[in-house]
Amino acid sequence: MVSKLFESAILQLTENKLQTDDLQSGFKKGLGCADAIFTFGNVAEYFTRNGSTVYAASLDISKAFDKVSHYRMFIRLIKAGLPKCIIDVLLNWYSKLTSAVKWNTCISRWFVVGSGVRQGGVLSPVFFTVFANLFIDELRTSGLGCYIYDMFMGCFMYADDIILLSGSLNDLQSMLNVCDNVGSQLLLKFNTNKCKCIAFGKMAKSAMSGDGLRLDNGVVMWYETIEYLGIHFKCGKRLQVDIDPIRRRFLCC
Repeated sequence: MVSKLFESAILQLTENKLQTDDLQSGFKKGLGCADAIFTFGNVAEYFTRNGSTVYAASLDISKAFDKVSHYRMFIRLIKAGLPKCIIDVLLNWYSKLTSAVKWNTCISRWFVVGSGVRQGGVLSPVFFTVFANLFIDELRTSGLGCYIYDMFMGCFMYADDIILLSGSLNDLQSMLNVCDNVGSQLLLKFNTNKCKCIAFGKMAKSAMSGDGLRLDNGVVMWYETIEYLGIHFKCGKRLQVDIDPIRRRFLCC
């Protein structure tokens, strides 16, 4: 109880310092999955309606919350402008995190926890979004991806769920390279078995017949459908939602 009250106090004191990009919808007041899905769908629809093909990649970070490097997290918090006195308190706090494994009546030796955000902590979601915001920062700086007028609309995040949008297949590969570099900086790995590529627009079918794209020493293959925040989108000349999985779940219930 004391730790949660302490975290809440820190959050109130530093709320204006822990702002993330508008393209990150996770753990923000007034925003949710519906906002991320709505924006993604409208951007894809805008380009296909105007005769362009949109190439998308849905990325999965392997155990993202558990593998947050404390050292790199604090570097990101310092760059975000968090006051030094708060950083000192948090450093002291995180340096004393220990854990043990219990199996039946046996308990292992205690060991130091050097990565991951505290489960159930009030600050943990905010820390993670500040930590992962580097993906959007680097993609925005690269000049790659979809733009509507001068607004960057090439990447959408909801916590650790990332989806990339590009009007060029070569640019999408370059965006994956940017994500690969950021992942290396943050010590995060992508699970390429769960990452998917898809295309929408008049050239969608020809893209689907091509080879997969490279990411993190693996290959991201093309799929007829992808799932983003629980919604299934189908490849085609226009953006389509596949309701069959929802119908099947409903009938099973």
